[in-house]
Amino acid sequence: MQQVKQLGILLGFILEIVTRIVTRYFFALNSDEAKATLQNKGALSKKIKVALAPVFMMAVDEYAAQRTYWEGIYLTHYGMAADFGEVTVPEKPTVGKWRLIFILKGLTMNHAAAMYRKILAAIDPPWQLVQYIDDLDAQIPYNIRTSAESYALWVRDGQEADEEFRAQTTSQADPNQLIGVTPLERLVHGAAHFVETKQHLDEKGITICSGSRNADGCVPCVCSYPDSREVCVFWYNLGYSFSAGGVRRTVALPQAAQTA
Repeated sequence: MQQVKQLGILLGFILEIVTRIVTRYFFALNSDEAKATLQNKGALSKKIKVALAPVFMMAVDEYAAQRTYWEGIYLTHYGMAADFGEVTVPEKPTVGKWRLIFILKGLTMNHAAAMYRKILAAIDPPWQLVQYIDDLDAQIPYNIRTSAESYALWVRDGQEADEEFRAQTTSQADPNQLIGVTPLERLVHGAAHFVETKQHLDEKGITICSGSRNADGCVPCVCSYPDSREVCVFWYNLGYSFSAGGVRRTVALPQAAQTA
């Protein structure tokens, strides 16, 4: 008899805890309403599903496939193991065509250029990457974003630079390095685009990598020359403009201003 009484007390205690949890965390009911709901399994199940729906929605990662894809890109073409599972993806712009890109922690411009060159040799040997100085990382020390940590960004995904910035100088379009790609991002974007399409970005014009500056204050640029089969990394004065070239817009979470 005593055991039955203790069991009853225990069950009552458990019911009280459950009631408190249900009342506190799932729906605004008083204690009597919560107990009544607990006794109605159908109603309880429905309320819990409604209450938990936002939680389950938050748990679904709409970019899971993209994370896996980019992890494969880095492992296959860069020889680098990547895990982008915890990288925060910025909100995607609602207007225009955009591409999600992941930049791996520790990736340098020199490594990205070397891997781009390797990809060209494997897929289309006549093509080559030409850089106007051997050490890109030393020549381009001022970057709005760096690979100090892995990060994600959205970049305009047209084959050519953004039409709205054509024929504008860097000083006009992005004087404070706020909207454009860095050379690292452009090299990664261009390599992935070539792997997927066998075509190159900027075959008619130039992308001004306005998210970066050279040591001498010039702005890096990247373009492709189909006639000579070259992808070129070079730079121009901030006051230069190109009728068929310009800034390629990005959307990324802010980083503290850093040097490479």
